Amino acid sequence: MSITLPLDELRIRGFVEDDFSAAELVQGWAFAWSTINLFTNRNFTPTDLTLKLDGSGLAELYMPMEIISISSVSEETLGTLVEDTDYVVYNRRVPDDRDDAKIVMIDSVFPEGLQNVTVTGCFGYIDPDNTPEQPPLPLLEVAKRILPIAFENILESGERDVDVVTQKRDIRREATDKWSYTRFDRKAVENQLLDDRFMNAILQKYYKATDVIFLDFV
Repeated sequence: MSITLPLDELRIRGFVEDDFSAAELVQGWAFAWSTINLFTNRNFTPTDLTLKLDGSGLAELYMPMEIISISSVSEETLGTLVEDTDYVVYNRRVPDDRDDAKIVMIDSVFPEGLQNVTVTGCFGYIDPDNTPEQPPLPLLEVAKRILPIAFENILESGERDVDVVTQKRDIRREATDKWSYTRFDRKAVENQLLDDRFMNAILQKYYKATDVIFLDFV
């Protein structure tokens, strides 16, 4: 799944078709959200994942990211578990479970172990009040404000071949390499984000401190 590109609105904002193709705006939009994800330590793009998690020996199994929905849970010794019979998913909006996402066993515990619990589902920080479900509106505005900064280097250089990294692991790898991208100037975007009070405040609002949760992606 992806975050809907507001193409018509971007055209009104000055990204006219003569200068920016739809494909380039799609790439720029992906770059904007990879930047937001990196700054906030969250994932705002609904993503289908299978996670291998360590059993805690407790009833609670905390998730490393916000839960949109869970399709299956299994444990090496317990086998496949059944929602509302064996466990309950905490992904409510009232009260808001997004910062305390977890799966809780009803009458048992998750046996302690290394990556012995497999959870499949859709994950991401979204606002269910938006239609379709999208990230919170303030962050959508931040993404739109990132675009002209991101394209500034392209317009100045005349280079139209945009190279965007969208996988979170690759984003982290790029971040350790001085945030270097072939076309989009992430350093320029970083400086603008830090200098802009509106964007900085919104990113701080949605920032999540790093949790120490041991897992793997399947």
